[in-house]
Amino acid sequence: ILPGMAYQQVKWDKLPAGWDDTATSWAITVPGKVIIGPFVGTFNIGYGKNIGGPTGSVSFTSDGYYAGFQRDNVTGKIYDSTNIQGFVDLAFTFGKVTPHIFYSITHSTNDKWKVGNKYHERTSMGINAYIKLNNNFYLIPEFDRYTYGATPGWVDSKGAKWEFGNDWLAGVKIRYTF
Repeated sequence: ILPGMAYQQVKWDKLPAGWDDTATSWAITVPGKVIIGPFVGTFNIGYGKNIGGPTGSVSFTSDGYYAGFQRDNVTGKIYDSTNIQGFVDLAFTFGKVTPHIFYSITHSTNDKWKVGNKYHERTSMGINAYIKLNNNFYLIPEFDRYTYGATPGWVDSKGAKWEFGNDWLAGVKIRYTF
């Protein structure tokens, strides 16, 4: 287990009068690894405020816009997003093959979102297998699903949410090290 912390603050100049000119981000993360013979479990849990963002100025991760602060376009007020995220990857080696099964989630909430989803959630899950052909050459077939959630704080006139949808990924990676 190797915990980590991060803190960041940004301040903008020349904003309209009355607008919030400072935003902060912080995160605590606790990754870990368990190895018992041929079994390897890797995991992480993280918690923080404004970990993602619309710009690189306030962003700790590649998580999208909704994991960062939200600004009211009229008043300039900043609403902080609270984030929890984690992943688990379980692997077991059978001879020259190491299959993995994994799952990850990012869940963000924000007081600005008053209707529809009052949170934004993204998930991914998948399986792959590292197939060792020799000490330097692996084939890694993989199949994954990514779910991007719905637009938080929004519904149409019929009460429907705007879903971002899913992506499916399938392929084979060729890994050669020298």
